[in-house]
Amino acid sequence: MADISHIGGLVASNVMRNPFDSGFDLVTTTTHKTLRGPRGGLILCRAEAATKIDSAVFPGLQGGPHMNAIAGAAIAFKKAMEPAFVEYARATLRNAKALAAALLAEGVTLITGGTDNHLIVIDTVASFGLDGRAAEVALDAVGITTNKQVIPDDPRPPLRPSGLRLGTPACTTRRMNENMASIALWVVRTLRRPEDAETIEATRAEVTRTCREHPVPGLSQASAGGDAPKRRLTFCYGWGVLASRSRQRLEERASVVLTRPPRTCAVSGLSILAIIPVATRV
Repeated sequence: MADISHIGGLVASNVMRNPFDSGFDLVTTTTHKTLRGPRGGLILCRAEAATKIDSAVFPGLQGGPHMNAIAGAAIAFKKAMEPAFVEYARATLRNAKALAAALLAEGVTLITGGTDNHLIVIDTVASFGLDGRAAEVALDAVGITTNKQVIPDDPRPPLRPSGLRLGTPACTTRRMNENMASIALWVVRTLRRPEDAETIEATRAEVTRTCREHPVPGLSQASAGGDAPKRRLTFCYGWGVLASRSRQRLEERASVVLTRPPRTCAVSGLSILAIIPVATRV
């Protein structure tokens, strides 16, 4: 059995190896993260195990299915079969390597010394003298959302670990392909001077300007000041969801989201689970 939750979209696009090709009988993945679908899970298996797994899931474990999530997953699977998704996956890997190289050039310590997928883990204690939680909070102040992360043999507690995790699917979906060096610089500058108000303000202004130049898919109309669809919107760009009850709050959150996991969107008081990379009129 192999769980490929983080790299499922990269495997689906054939830019990373498929576990079935290596003899695995069972593969599990999420439908969000790199696959850019709604929050959910997927079990894949060889034919001989299918009946037992189907019976165990339903009626054994699963309650009432959410048809909006199923519809969102169907759209995500369809999009994963298109050439544009393959290019997104390739760009995600290219951007991860570029971001890692830019961080290393600034003297940042990376776990494993780099990356072969879309994820990068910084040893924030070794690099900046900050635990992962403090680093996460500092970056959030400039509009960069990241994740504190436990590192191998971490001597620190899980809620104040020694690492910070970054990922490139979100910024790749926003076509920030030429901005990896800038993102690395923002991260380094912020974490070297997390208490410097002038540095924080200047960096946040740069982040905000770049994000307005690369709007979230489906929000370009709103970002340009036009009329956005007035009822329900779903926003997803893989590995991060932005939603709000007001345009002002939405724009405040429309910054460089690198790794925060998706969650249910609440827009106009409605719960949206079918998260796809477009603005949808309902």
